[in-house]
Amino acid sequence: MKVIMIGLCLVMAVTTAPSMVEADAVTASIYGRVVDLFGTPITDAVVEVTPIQTSQKVSVRTDKDGRYLFRDVLPGEVSLVVKSQGFRVESETLVVHAAEQLLLDFGLEPGSIADQPPVELSGMVQQASKAPIKDATVTVVNAFNRRLIRTVRTDGHGHYRVEFRNGGQFLVYAFKPGFLVSTASVVLPAAMPRGRKIDLTLIPVSRSVYGVFR
Repeated sequence: MKVIMIGLCLVMAVTTAPSMVEADAVTASIYGRVVDLFGTPITDAVVEVTPIQTSQKVSVRTDKDGRYLFRDVLPGEVSLVVKSQGFRVESETLVVHAAEQLLLDFGLEPGSIADQPPVELSGMVQQASKAPIKDATVTVVNAFNRRLIRTVRTDGHGHYRVEFRNGGQFLVYAFKPGFLVSTASVVLPAAMPRGRKIDLTLIPVSRSVYGVFR
């Protein structure tokens, strides 16, 4: 599963214990978990790592808890690919350093299902008085895959709407200058009905939050 970091620094899974990871002074280790978008471990997923400088691919399979581990990875740029039947392929290219113990989790998106309507998340951004807030930014992030990110703005009535191909566990953030950020978590079901409504309330920022500077 990809680690959830988009500046929001989200980590929503229990990962391989550090004691399981070894790295010497020359090589690195890469470890983590592979889960679906609800956080359920995916057993027997294939994880491949390929150092760009050698192109020598090494692969492992995840255990019953979705964990994988690569030892003795050469420092430098590497490519990781994760595959599992019924899921879309995920990949990542990154640079590893000598003696590094790198945690990298992956969230796999299910393969496309024909004739299924999209999953919809909608609602309103408002003040505590229930007055709608226009042009607020709403960001929706899947808890287990940083690639699933949607950002929209509220309309003149404070409403927003976001669609996804598949259900999953999501984090919702609403923001507008002059207000504190509001957050919520939601599970969008894969089964019918394929939608949820989540309203978020923004609280005006008090001058005391910033303090007085002279």
